[in-house]
Amino acid sequence: MQRNVFHFVAIFFMASPALADVAWESSIQRGLMVFDLSSEGNEVVLTCDPDHVFGDTSNGSLRVLIDGADSSSLLVAVDQKGNQARFSVERDLIMEANADPEEWSEMLRIISEGGDFAFVTSTGSAQFFDVVPIPDLSCE
Repeated sequence: MQRNVFHFVAIFFMASPALADVAWESSIQRGLMVFDLSSEGNEVVLTCDPDHVFGDTSNGSLRVLIDGADSSSLLVAVDQKGNQARFSVERDLIMEANADPEEWSEMLRIISEGGDFAFVTSTGSAQFFDVVPIPDLSCE
């Protein structure tokens, strides 16, 4: 799978047109920071709980909705350099508490740096270009 993801990403980043800057929308919902990114029918929602609002365990989560794609049990976040973070997905949701901490940190780095990145599953991909960075992202 890793090799296929690299081939897909290489083709994707070379063949995709440049779009205008895309920025995250942020809000506070039920005491949690929520970041939302939408483009071309794809949506990423990152919920952060650095203060552990509802207990000792972080309630951070990531939901990626890919236009036209069916649910998948594996999601890979990948940047233009080929750095990636892999997650098991349950009901279109990745919970920080259940994720590998190194993978979660890598995904946050990819997102916070902005630029070009994608989320890839076995049934589709969500590609984002010229995303505005989130310099003070606190989500661990």
